[in-house]
Amino acid sequence: MNGPSTSGHLPSAKVRFGPFELDLDTGELRKHGYRLRLQEQPFRVLACLVAHAGEIVSREALCQSVWSNEYFVDFEHGLNYCVNQIRSVLDDDPKKPRFIETLSKRGYRFIGELEDAASVAPVSVASEKLRIRIAVLPFRDLSQDGSQEYLAQGISDGVISELAQLKSVRIIARTSVQKFKSRHFYSPKVAEALGVDLIVEGSIIEGNGVLQVTATLVNARTGEYIWAERNECDPRNSLAIVSSVAGKIMHATQGTAAVDGAARVRRAVHVPAVAQDAYFRGRFLCNRGREQNLIHGIEYLKKAISVFPEFAAAHAALAEACCSLYLSDPGKMTLVEVREAAERSLKVDSSLPEAHIAIGVVRIFGDWDWPGAYEAFTRARDFQPNNPKALHWLVGWYAVFGRVEEATNCLQLSLEGDPLSISSLSRSTYALVLQQRYDEAEQRLRFALELDPHLSGVASLLAYVYSKAGRKQEAEELAQKAVHDLSDSDPERLFELAYIALLNGSAELGRDVLLQLSPAEFENLSSGKRAFMLAAAGAYEEALDQLESAIKNHDPHALPLLSQPLCDPLKTYPRYQDLRRQVGLPPLL
Repeated sequence: MNGPSTSGHLPSAKVRFGPFELDLDTGELRKHGYRLRLQEQPFRVLACLVAHAGEIVSREALCQSVWSNEYFVDFEHGLNYCVNQIRSVLDDDPKKPRFIETLSKRGYRFIGELEDAASVAPVSVASEKLRIRIAVLPFRDLSQDGSQEYLAQGISDGVISELAQLKSVRIIARTSVQKFKSRHFYSPKVAEALGVDLIVEGSIIEGNGVLQVTATLVNARTGEYIWAERNECDPRNSLAIVSSVAGKIMHATQGTAAVDGAARVRRAVHVPAVAQDAYFRGRFLCNRGREQNLIHGIEYLKKAISVFPEFAAAHAALAEACCSLYLSDPGKMTLVEVREAAERSLKVDSSLPEAHIAIGVVRIFGDWDWPGAYEAFTRARDFQPNNPKALHWLVGWYAVFGRVEEATNCLQLSLEGDPLSISSLSRSTYALVLQQRYDEAEQRLRFALELDPHLSGVASLLAYVYSKAGRKQEAEELAQKAVHDLSDSDPERLFELAYIALLNGSAELGRDVLLQLSPAEFENLSSGKRAFMLAAAGAYEEALDQLESAIKNHDPHALPLLSQPLCDPLKTYPRYQDLRRQVGLPPLL
């Protein structure tokens, strides 16, 4: 029996709905004329639904239309994945759908209004009110000695933060755009990597007491300049430039509607110069990662706040930095300090997503209050719907409860906003492997390696994909390469080697990693990290001892062992299930 036709009742092979254009002849989906990345099977599902717009198409009929009966496919997972991909690229909320409606136990229905594309005039960027994807690339420091790099990054990060408050715009996270720092790609290359419509580029240079900031808005597909401006200002008032650049980009993309998203920075325009400088330096250090950078960055942020106590952006950055340091080493930052920083931030400005996320982390590890944590993470999204860290924590929250479909839906949003971070790549890899979509997982990881051959952790993820796909020899070779790449690193990086071993089920590699630690170095690790390394070495009873200690000590490194797939070797132990219950989690089957 054949499935429903993909041409159905369409007036032509090319139709428009909202800002999208579907071309059945070329197999392409476009937005504002820019081609979107949508794989063949999701495209065929969308084409089938559009062809039968207004009609209910059953899941069985869609499966017959998309997949041949000659091959075995897990249709349930496959169709769920296709629908999730379509909703992600159309930015369609399943709870309030504009295009794809789910009818429980019956199927799906396309509810968008269709028009013949040939009879519809192109939609301009300024008049389109639906979500536009923008990447703000790191601003370049043009000074000869590189002394203003912290300020260049601070300005571009500030613009990202301001634009992220607009619900009609999707901003790519700093962790992904940083891949293009100090590189010279053509705009189409950036567009392909990040999946964006528009790109913001900029530079700064200071001379004779004047800060000159140049910013441009570029069509990501053609490289055509849409808007460009050069500003000169007092370098002691760089926050005013952030406000100005963000506001003009908002105006260029949103028309005359309004630009109240930069309100937070505008309120801070008169922050004293000393506080502004300390803030930018602190943000720069904290964004570089590593514990020592975080510690020094926190000192700068505290200085900024001491000079100007109502400095909302500094409070937000401090709450985020304290949270990051606690997650890295709970011995150097306590949950009490994280909670205090977050609560002070919310007193200054209750709309700071960074503070709500920090509160969520405290509720998980300090109180094991999972409902309260969920409330805090979703509250952060109320103010920044696509905040990458809020989405990251929500994906993890769903994962520990085994709620795969919700985790997958949230992950799609996370991937759109932060497609090249190792966090997004690792979580998407797990999801694709769970659905046995090994080729797609490999393709995504290899694309990331093309952009950054030294991207930490990708080799281990590829090894994991090969292992689950039955390509044991290739998995072993890649795992060994990952080990070699890390073997000359400091002892702290051995934790990453243990991650590779546990992920790939290689107890032999895990034991080799454990032997590289002296007894003193092992004891200096947190109990959560000790549990992780023992589990990687196959010492499961000892790992459970350390996991129990980690839970008592509210060690954040206990969380990976409470989630799939890293907990797989432990979940058959009754004691492990008891530990999950102690922290308010249901048993995993």
